[in-house]
Amino acid sequence: MEQSPTDGPRWRRGGDPEFSRPLNFTDAVFAIALTLLALDLRIDRIAGNADSVTAMWQALVDLFPQVIAYVVAFFLLGKYWLAHHRFAARLGAVDSRFLTLTLVYLAFVAVLPFPTSLIGGYEGNPLSGVLFALNLAAISGMETVMLLHAQRHHLLMDGASAQMRRWELLCSLAPAAMFTATIPLAFVDPTWMLLSWLVFGIGLSRWSDRARPTT
Repeated sequence: MEQSPTDGPRWRRGGDPEFSRPLNFTDAVFAIALTLLALDLRIDRIAGNADSVTAMWQALVDLFPQVIAYVVAFFLLGKYWLAHHRFAARLGAVDSRFLTLTLVYLAFVAVLPFPTSLIGGYEGNPLSGVLFALNLAAISGMETVMLLHAQRHHLLMDGASAQMRRWELLCSLAPAAMFTATIPLAFVDPTWMLLSWLVFGIGLSRWSDRARPTT
């Protein structure tokens, strides 16, 4: 551990065993959150004859909204984990403020199974869609805050240009803007809101590739 004159204690990759602790903790929280998403995929009770294939099929059909919510949330959390994995690979050091930001970030990751359960169980209620979108926007927003902190306090190993850093911040902000901007669709139909993320996500991915600086 070294002491920064302005940022407090700092732990460097390879030199401090404490460097890997927040990264391992992050992986553990993601693993638990991804596992908890599956807990709502259960049939509490089959109406009618439990041995009837028709009754079982109807119960599975009734479970479809929870399955959709699970798939969407698992996919998005998986994307967040991959993004954090790429981000962590670039870190050369962490400081105490970065650890605090990581805890706030993980608080939003850990709570995602709750709005996922709401939108799966009450897919017709706009508030369930709003909470789901806000939770995802918060996770994306915290990614941006962590990236900005790492850039400003020289925690990253690569010497990215100023143009590249701006592009990275814009790409990081885009998902939060998308989730927030599509919230009104929840009052039309939460399913349309979920589908819009697919359309906007493809568009943002293509924009990101075109706008990426060459140096």
